Amino acid sequence: MTRELLAAVVMVWLTGALVGWCVGWAARGEQNRAWHAGLRHQLQDARDELEQLHGELADALDALDQAQQWRAAHVSARVPTVVQVSCATAMPPTVIGNPLVLPPVCARPVLPAQGDQ
Repeated sequence: MTRELLAAVVMVWLTGALVGWCVGWAARGEQNRAWHAGLRHQLQDARDELEQLHGELADALDALDQAQQWRAAHVSARVPTVVQVSCATAMPPTVIGNPLVLPPVCARPVLPAQGDQ
């Protein structure tokens, strides 16, 4: 094989490789455009879903604020129940001087509706 023939074979091989690369690049361009269009569609769907979730979150936060305001208004409006306890202080004179005898404990709750009796 001569040097000229070898150079011609290499030149044909390089030309074929270059043409094949260009054809592959053009074919991939269509695939890349289709992939890009699909990606844009997916991103738009994700953006729509994110906007919907953002709206739902804003509604939930508004409802939470309203519930907290309602609870604060009703808790402050509640009147606490008051229980009064009275204890009799009178002890017999015999118990006062004897440390072994415990003083009687007498406590009775008086509810606000009943008053002192």
